[in-house]
Amino acid sequence: MCCVSKAFNRKLLAILLPLALFSASTHLQAESLNRLTSQPKQQQGKKKPKDKDDSPAAPKERKRVEDKAAADGKTKVERGAPAKKTKLEVYYEPFYRYLLNVIAGVNIMDGRSGIVSGAQLGFSLGERSPWYLGPEINFSLYSPGSLIQPMLGMWYQLRIYRSPRLSIATGLLLGAAIPSGFASVPSTTFSGFFEAVISQELNDLVSMRGQIRPGFIGSKFAFMMNLNVTFRFQ
Repeated sequence: MCCVSKAFNRKLLAILLPLALFSASTHLQAESLNRLTSQPKQQQGKKKPKDKDDSPAAPKERKRVEDKAAADGKTKVERGAPAKKTKLEVYYEPFYRYLLNVIAGVNIMDGRSGIVSGAQLGFSLGERSPWYLGPEINFSLYSPGSLIQPMLGMWYQLRIYRSPRLSIATGLLLGAAIPSGFASVPSTTFSGFFEAVISQELNDLVSMRGQIRPGFIGSKFAFMMNLNVTFRFQ
């Protein structure tokens, strides 16, 4: 009888022990699930963020804009700063006492056109004076014949407003015309021209000039259209 009771107790213990272990594990899972569901949805499954520093953030400093002189003389305005007045660049023209004009163009007279080339030397009549005076010699080649014109010219040069490197000039030339095998001018005669010029400086030493010259050779009307390259000297 005692042996039967012990065997029964062993069987009962073998059945109850797994049930107790299963019940305990179920209780632990329920508690962990309850903790997760009690947190806000945004923080479920995430690590708790660190506490942020409550001290106010220092304002970011704006990058300073370096002041650089613009090529056209205008001042640069910093972003966020009040607008500044524009400064116009003052152009100081260098003074050169001597000018050399190299001439190339066309000389039209009596319905005939010839290629003309020559040179003109100009002297300033004063310190920074717009008046120039100087000799010129040019050679016109026709078919057939040719014409040499030694002349003395005077012209006045004027800067165009707000265009410091652009100028215009007007002048007068008087001299002689010496023909060679040119039937339209049988002998040496008088020649005179009025000229109008527009000039563009390429740099301080060289300029390009467009030139027109209506005038007379003897009793016949003549007209020159020339392109000049001007060199300036001290």
